Amino acid sequence: GRGGPGPLVSRPEDVGLGAEGTPLPLSARLFLGHAAEYRFPVGDTLLRVVGPPLDVRAGQVLRVSLRKARLFPAGFP
Repeated sequence: GRGGPGPLVSRPEDVGLGAEGTPLPLSARLFLGHAAEYRFPVGDTLLRVVGPPLDVRAGQVLRVSLRKARLFPAGFP
């Protein structure tokens, strides 16, 4: 197989925004009706978090927590 990192995958209910977690700059917020998608650049990857609509703007730093995730091997799928 190929070396290097693979995708890190988490269920939406295992990713949260709040008072605790890693501070990340928000690059975009998209409304999905009953929820919103928040996008955070992490290296050359985009972290997408779905949660309740918050009054935040691109450029703000939010705290993102990851309760549970799975790391797949490089080249998956």
